[in-house]
Amino acid sequence: MTGNKTTRLSGHWSVWFCLLACLVGRSFPAMADIVKGPIYNPESKSYFALVKADVQQKFWDTLDVAAAARTHKDVHGRLAIIRTRETHDFVMKNLAIKSPTWIGLRYWCTFKSLQWVDGSKVKGADFQHWQSPWYRSKKTTCLDDPRSSRVFMPVYYEPKNYREKGVFLKGSKNDDAYWRAAGHEQPFSHYLIEFPTGAE
Repeated sequence: MTGNKTTRLSGHWSVWFCLLACLVGRSFPAMADIVKGPIYNPESKSYFALVKADVQQKFWDTLDVAAAARTHKDVHGRLAIIRTRETHDFVMKNLAIKSPTWIGLRYWCTFKSLQWVDGSKVKGADFQHWQSPWYRSKKTTCLDDPRSSRVFMPVYYEPKNYREKGVFLKGSKNDDAYWRAAGHEQPFSHYLIEFPTGAE
């Protein structure tokens, strides 16, 4: 009787050991810290939150997945869609954008078009809020060779008068932020999540 009990216990430990062994080496989504939010925006009928990513999750592709994995009021998130001036003003007023922050927009190099993460495209008459120049660096654009490995350029919010490493121009105020595109391999530690709940 004792021998059978010992065998069963050993078997349980073997199962747990195998499960642990299978999990070793797998990459799990890291927990991100919400800096502010979620805050409801009546104009877009959705919640917005500013999130600081884990050190291993700073690329647009990775954070696109991380945003979709988070939920609020049983609704999955997405990188934020800023369709209107009203939504932009809401974000500027309620969520302090103090460093480059990814949003749910990307520029497709081959098709020369802008597309939000929900699949909708940005048209000429739509709200846009670009920094000048619209790209972060000439080295990361796909203008010279749209067929290059840079299939798309993700877009982020860059605070007004922002300089690298969080330095702002002397005497300037961080009261607005503009869109700017970067290479898809560019790491930024903050991203804006939207939860399209449809109601508060």
